[in-house]
Amino acid sequence: MISEARSNRGNRQSVIFTIVNGKTSVGKATELGSNFVLGKPLEENRLKTYLQSSLHKMESEHRRYFRYQLNVDAEVIGREEVSYAARSR
Repeated sequence: MISEARSNRGNRQSVIFTIVNGKTSVGKATELGSNFVLGKPLEENRLKTYLQSSLHKMESEHRRYFRYQLNVDAEVIGREEVSYAARSR
């Protein structure tokens, strides 16, 4: 899926986050084209750090291709039923 997204002209520069669970290694996900790879269980601090560091690249991509603004509340629930509140915009 990552390589398919990268092969699409409009997604070559897109920021791709990947969550791996042991079947795919961090190195393989990066090799396939993922910019940021998180392993399960998710760590809130690492996720926040990755999101902050990806903002510049996403903003430059936004200027390149018009996007409609969308604000969405999200919740990430871990294996131990620990949940993290999030907002996608």
